[in-house]
Amino acid sequence: MAVSSWRWLNESRWIGLAAAVYAEACGGLAYTFAVYSDHLKETLGYTQTQIDALGSSKDFGGNTGVISGLMYNLFPPWVSVFIGGTCNLFGYLALWMTSKQWIAPPYWLVCLSIMVGANGETWVGTAVMVTSMQTFPNERGVVIGLLKAYIGISGAMFARVYKSFFEPHASAYILMQAVAPFAVSASVMFFIKQYPVLRDADVSETARRFRWSYYIVVVLAVYLMLITIVESVAEVGQAWGSTLTGVMMAVLLLPAAIPFVGGSEYRRLSDADEEQVSGGEEPTLALEKFVRVVPPEYTLAESLRTIDYWLLFFAVAAGTGSGLTIINNLAQIGKALDTKSISSFVSLVSIWNCAGRLLAGYTSEWCVKAGYPRTLMLVGVIAVMGITQLLLASGAAFTLYIGSILVGLSYGAHWTLTPVITSEMFGLKHYGAIYNTVTISSPLAAYFLSTWVAGVLYDREAEVQHAGDPSPAHTCHGPECFRTTLLILAAVCAAGVACGLVLVSRTRALYKVHTVKPDSEQAKHY
Repeated sequence: MAVSSWRWLNESRWIGLAAAVYAEACGGLAYTFAVYSDHLKETLGYTQTQIDALGSSKDFGGNTGVISGLMYNLFPPWVSVFIGGTCNLFGYLALWMTSKQWIAPPYWLVCLSIMVGANGETWVGTAVMVTSMQTFPNERGVVIGLLKAYIGISGAMFARVYKSFFEPHASAYILMQAVAPFAVSASVMFFIKQYPVLRDADVSETARRFRWSYYIVVVLAVYLMLITIVESVAEVGQAWGSTLTGVMMAVLLLPAAIPFVGGSEYRRLSDADEEQVSGGEEPTLALEKFVRVVPPEYTLAESLRTIDYWLLFFAVAAGTGSGLTIINNLAQIGKALDTKSISSFVSLVSIWNCAGRLLAGYTSEWCVKAGYPRTLMLVGVIAVMGITQLLLASGAAFTLYIGSILVGLSYGAHWTLTPVITSEMFGLKHYGAIYNTVTISSPLAAYFLSTWVAGVLYDREAEVQHAGDPSPAHTCHGPECFRTTLLILAAVCAAGVACGLVLVSRTRALYKVHTVKPDSEQAKHY
């Protein structure tokens, strides 16, 4: 039956998607750590090991969402969004006051502040991702790819804002990083909810709305990429730079039109349709194409007892942990290679982080429908990350541009593939808790690789270079500052590929495709 336009305003899942897009457009600010890490290092007198530990604290906060996953099942989604915005506000406000030297907390408290601020992203992300997958059960890969893309590109957008309005005042940028996500979360939180099970009256409208959503983020990514290229080869004045940023902000208004692209007529699904949707397939349309094995619903405890969980855990740890190590040390790597465009590298990583998330969403859906395990694509992106580490280890300055692109592409793809693979392997009922334990692997690996490998080796080389210098210098120059670290990261990725290949062989049956005629006897069993 058709749903009236007035009722549609309250029940349209597309309004929820637009709200989710804006929430996630502030979800990647942790990737801008390189914008202000050098400022913190100089202002607070930290060593590289301390800066890496601070970055790892941020990563722990940004990837530790077990509590938010458990809380999601107890309270409405807007509660999680509000808690997330509040954590972001107070965590980064404390970091801002520290950077201004208005307060002088002990080092562990500075780490706790950035951890709390970054943890806000997990509260918002858990509510947005789980709600969106429940609202769009048949388009999980596409929806997650879209939302994760906005997380990826948000770093480039905020780096752009920093370059236009704040550079070189990194402390002012930290204040903006505290306030802006809170304001956005408070504005959209009541639209992040579970919507009635409705479908577009015209099936083509669904594809049209998704295309519109993807076009916007692609336009943003291409636009930011062009700006980055222009500014790297030519001098752009402050006025022009601010104008270009204003155009970016105007484009960012377009997702608000997602609910209004196409018609506003919907039909409510029958009970039979709803039952099929809960299984993850479109009632008739999907049966004409394929039917996949539906996994059982695992609890958190049950998933932790499986080999597949730990294979996924270690594969994700290798790929994302090595990627975060590069992202967190981007400023220092650039400085070691005598480059000055740190914000440009941050933008490149973020833009291609977005591209990786988008490409992984659509490409992995195609692979699954063709009968290939989605886990096979995960192996591919880990391999790309490992090859990138070897490229960066060469020490040539130009490799930092190529490396920024490949690190962003691979790292972004991980964060589209991992949530979807987790839901496919262990179900959606306890997804929030299970997924957020899988993601703990990322900060754990990043902490070890950043602090105890990259940080220690960097400081050791800096001591060698400044031997006999009485000043407490913590700066290293030359490709040797990170070469050994990068070779170790490549070896870690090789181990991740090995874990991934075992996981591919174990999950192949899960992704087995059965072609079924809609009116056949076999169709009745699905």
